[in-house]
Amino acid sequence: MQAPHPLAAQATPGPAQPPHAPRGAMGVPYPDPRSAAAVPRPAAGRAPAPQQSRATVAAVARHAAPESRGRPVAASPPPPAHPDLFVRSTAPPRTRWPLLADDLFRLAHHDTTGRPLLHASVAGLGLAAALLAELAFTDAIVIENGQVRVVSRTPPPDVLAHTVLGQLAGEVAGHTVRTWLAFLSQTSHEQVALRLLRSGHVRVETARRLLTRSTTYVPTESHVAAWPWARLSTRLRQGKPLDRFDTVLAGLMVATDLHRRVLDGAPGHVVAGLRQMVAVAPPSLRLLLSHTEAAVGDAVLTGHKTPSQHM
Repeated sequence: MQAPHPLAAQATPGPAQPPHAPRGAMGVPYPDPRSAAAVPRPAAGRAPAPQQSRATVAAVARHAAPESRGRPVAASPPPPAHPDLFVRSTAPPRTRWPLLADDLFRLAHHDTTGRPLLHASVAGLGLAAALLAELAFTDAIVIENGQVRVVSRTPPPDVLAHTVLGQLAGEVAGHTVRTWLAFLSQTSHEQVALRLLRSGHVRVETARRLLTRSTTYVPTESHVAAWPWARLSTRLRQGKPLDRFDTVLAGLMVATDLHRRVLDGAPGHVVAGLRQMVAVAPPSLRLLLSHTEAAVGDAVLTGHKTPSQHM
């Protein structure tokens, strides 16, 4: 491991990492992620209208969390008030950042209770891929020959994306996609949850059981939390095309097997059409999705344990 890039001096350290972990390399200061002002709250009335309550039915997924529940087909939801590609992920107008990881987090948790719908290791890999996808989506990184390469050091407007880009840029030698997925998956769930917490989309609930304590991130507005599911489910079942943002989000959904839940009860041609849409994603994103699906498959085969890879 070589020394971090010279621009790393001003980077804010991330969560505790092993000695061999990559270090931040972005030299431009950004807001303190602990500050409530770091990410502005979205304006009122920006989310779609509330969805009707849905009866829960048993659903079986090959790596679902215990007691997972499926969903029946919902009525077509109203279009968002702001159909802009980036605002679609409920990002505040001033942020203008494709918050793919936020919408994947919503898909991977119950929209009213916040209960996880995926095993922790699978969710971690999916969210790690979503964080990389945000950077690939905005052309900050490219994925070539199985490796991640930084092509732009312009600081992203989002705090978490800034941190991830700094970690990537700090590694002079570069690492494979699978290595970065394994590394980022260790903290991706907590990092994305904190981003949602700062923006006011979730609240923390802590439960104690004997000697253990569990933390749940409960959505503050269930209709906002359910919007990614309703949007993708409706468009895919009706055979409508997806925009660039939803194409990548749908690819992440397939890579983590969440499409079985979102498209529960849909005919086979709907799933086939979904895979065809994902297959025409930009090269870097298509490769990222392929590596993510393989990493999730390996985690399932090894008992949901993310392989430990040294940086």
